[in-house]
Amino acid sequence: MRVLKPIKRLTLLAVVGVVIPGILLAGVVALASQADTRSRERQEHLLVHGFDMKREDVARVAFGYSVRDVSAKNLSELNIEWARLNVGGFLLQANKFEFAAVVRANNQVGYANHNGRESGADIDLLASATAPLVAKIRERERQLAPLAERVASGDGLASPVQESNLVRVGGDLYAIMATLVQPDETPDLISGPAPIVVVGEELNADFLKSLSDAYLIDGLRLAPPGSRPTADRALLDLTDASGRKIMAIEWAPERPGHAMLAVALPLMLAYIALLVGLAIMFQLRARRVVQSLIAREKSALHLAYHDPLTGMPNRALV
Repeated sequence: MRVLKPIKRLTLLAVVGVVIPGILLAGVVALASQADTRSRERQEHLLVHGFDMKREDVARVAFGYSVRDVSAKNLSELNIEWARLNVGGFLLQANKFEFAAVVRANNQVGYANHNGRESGADIDLLASATAPLVAKIRERERQLAPLAERVASGDGLASPVQESNLVRVGGDLYAIMATLVQPDETPDLISGPAPIVVVGEELNADFLKSLSDAYLIDGLRLAPPGSRPTADRALLDLTDASGRKIMAIEWAPERPGHAMLAVALPLMLAYIALLVGLAIMFQLRARRVVQSLIAREKSALHLAYHDPLTGMPNRALV
């Protein structure tokens, strides 16, 4: 019947009014999730940059201290008193390192200091953690031309030979830097393998606070290796030079998409609820109209084929 066409249109309009906002809502939720993911990735990039900057700072200090004639002269034969005063004293205290050591030409640790102590299990652990770095330094040293030849060729003496690593000692995390000792003016101060100065800085709560303040990242803290991220805690694995996970850093990530949804979602849900209510109302009204039209049609058919007074079939029916 013709009357049913507008009813179908109203029903279709109600369905479309619910489906389209539903699709828009799904799109908004997807965009919010994407915004949260990008924000977390940006913070991960900032944290990696922060660790790289710390490594570069340690490398710069270690290089400036190790490439000097006075260091080459006193450490090549390991003047213990000089090492104690300059490596264990000045290098640690002035630069706020926690660990410093001198590795001799035979690759044995000749002097070490950890927070003012020159012996202990922690020093043994830190010293053993430097062995892979020392091996890499020695390999690079063997590839260097003699100092006199480098001076004659104009390459200079101050070519940094450094290796770094993150190591875990107990529950503490250290950034370790090993630097080959070289003279800065006198090529013949060292003959044979040169000593190596190793420095280490603990990446403790003070370091994490500096990262947090610099990059505006909340809730930074170290976590055991193998930890898993949660809905409200992001996680970045920290690996050593071999790629082994030694610790993780976690934080409360920014969630701009979540914040947007917190504002937009109630409004969109209210709008969808209103449309659903209108659709239900239209459906009920359409149902009543259809039922009324059916009843009228039956009544009209009855009157067409029956006598209105007696109710008996008329000639049209016969």
